[in-house]
Amino acid sequence: MRYLIRLVLLFILLYASYQDTYAYTFEVNGINYRTTSSTECEVIYKKDYSGDIIIPSSVQFTSKLFSVTAIGDSAFYRCNKVTSVTLPNSIKSIGEYAFFNCPITSIEIPNRIISIGASAFCLSNLAYVNIPNNVVSIGNNAFMGCEMTSVIIPRSVNNLGYGVFQRCNNLTSIHVDNDNTIYDSRDDCNAIIETSSNTLIEGCNSTVIPKSVTTIGQRAFCERSNITNISIPDNVTSIAKYAFSGCSGLTSITIPNSVTTIGEYAFSGLWRLTSVTIPNSVISIGKSAFGGNTSVETIFIGENVEYIDTYALDMSKFLIDVFCYAKNPPEATNAFYYAEYGIGKKLMIGEKTVLHVPEGSVEAYKSTFPWSKFRYIEAIGASPQEQIIGEWKLVSKRGFTHNFVEFKSDGTFSYTSTNDPSYEEHGEYKIENDFLYMHFSDEPQDDWATSKILILNNMSLVLHDYEDGYSYGNPYAYSKQNPNPPSSINPLLIGKWELKSPNGPIHTHLELKEDGTFSYTSAYDDYYEEHGEYRIEGDLFYKLFSDEIKWNFSKIVDLTENSLILGNLDDDYITVYKEYKYKKVSGSSGINSPASIPEINAIYSVEGIKNATLQKGINIIKMNDGTIKKVVIK
Repeated sequence: MRYLIRLVLLFILLYASYQDTYAYTFEVNGINYRTTSSTECEVIYKKDYSGDIIIPSSVQFTSKLFSVTAIGDSAFYRCNKVTSVTLPNSIKSIGEYAFFNCPITSIEIPNRIISIGASAFCLSNLAYVNIPNNVVSIGNNAFMGCEMTSVIIPRSVNNLGYGVFQRCNNLTSIHVDNDNTIYDSRDDCNAIIETSSNTLIEGCNSTVIPKSVTTIGQRAFCERSNITNISIPDNVTSIAKYAFSGCSGLTSITIPNSVTTIGEYAFSGLWRLTSVTIPNSVISIGKSAFGGNTSVETIFIGENVEYIDTYALDMSKFLIDVFCYAKNPPEATNAFYYAEYGIGKKLMIGEKTVLHVPEGSVEAYKSTFPWSKFRYIEAIGASPQEQIIGEWKLVSKRGFTHNFVEFKSDGTFSYTSTNDPSYEEHGEYKIENDFLYMHFSDEPQDDWATSKILILNNMSLVLHDYEDGYSYGNPYAYSKQNPNPPSSINPLLIGKWELKSPNGPIHTHLELKEDGTFSYTSAYDDYYEEHGEYRIEGDLFYKLFSDEIKWNFSKIVDLTENSLILGNLDDDYITVYKEYKYKKVSGSSGINSPASIPEINAIYSVEGIKNATLQKGINIIKMNDGTIKKVVIK
């Protein structure tokens, strides 16, 4: 009997426990609920929520009163017909994705709320939010993409996720309560900083990063497209993943020479950038750190970089120059690739992209993948401070007393004149960025003459006087006396070229040889020939005729295997006023003649339908040499 009584009592206890723990779902007045205990429930998802939703503090179910204490995960997820939601004071938590993409413009968060889940208000239309003093935790991306202009983090918050205000492009004011012991907004910086680690974890359009910050946190400025300028102070040593990703308004970014690591996607999607400079302090670059920066033409990689992760330098097929100052080729197996859906990995190194590496390291880069994939690998030339050293002759017709200037390695200069042996002026000089500053010995100490450097290489120095932010007068040029031996010659240049421009000079053919000499001939005059030396400095083509003493130069406007365009420069040494177009008729050093280059024989779709031209999508191309190629047109 006693055994039977004990069995009954055990059954009653188990049933009561089951009743307490089992979650029931029910609907009251058009709102769905689920029990979370024997006395509490939460609001849950229903597809057709619409209009103004008023949630009561308690509801009755099976003759029992339940307190409504939570908005459950995804409760109003994508409920795009809801116009407003009123929450009762009984609510203690708002779940993950609770109001995701729900078009409410404001909501009063009750004072009893303790936690706001990840993506709780993500992509809603919230233009204002008041975070009450009892909130302890705010999850990742909680307010991502909202419309608010200002926010205050109360003293109670001690756990903030990443990207809480990501993509809030109207946000201009962020302040942390002064009594908060975990986070701060020091120096009125309009940002949230984790006090103990000096990590900036959330910024906005008007953030000024304090000098005491050492780390830019994960997604700190992610997708802030309204930011056009940001200054990273010298104390920052680490930039976390996605820190500046999607800041598409940035036209330039300066990474200080204190940063040692750059995280995944840290600077991805900055499509307005035209150049990227990675300082000498950086050791490793994370996956896709600069991926998708489609306008970049020049990359500078510091001398201490050891590792560049997958897709980190997937930037632009229009890359012109990559300067890598590391003596030993960094490990970068997939750095220049990007993943194209349906096609696989694709190497983003253009046919004309030039890799510049330290002298003595060329062969190491040529034998190390993926650096070996660059068609042109050249030794890095001297710095501007090194290139300017030497004696220069004034070649422009300009009313100067001097016609020679010598720049010395000790930072001094002197002007002399062959027309007046008694004339001499001297002083100090310095080069900063693209400007030459000269202080004459008889001038006040703070009086420096300023000139903008238009051209500076092993052959030419072209200056334009500069004052109060403007250039004045006409540019003037110097030619270097006894220039250094010529740099390497781009193999694309070597061969015989036919002039195709009408009304051109007397010659019809130009031959450029590997030994640095050239010759002009004419198909209309068997007796005509001119010859001399040529050399290349950057994008300038220099030639010295055998019967002259002055080097002439023109700009290389374009160069491919079979096309060369040279441009005569105007008096400003910038503007090309006339172009001469050449077509290659024979080549050397492995350069094919046009006749040996395969041509398109037929174009087909993937279904085998023959097309007259390339179509959007995948094209199958049959060449006249029998090879088959696949080309994707976006």
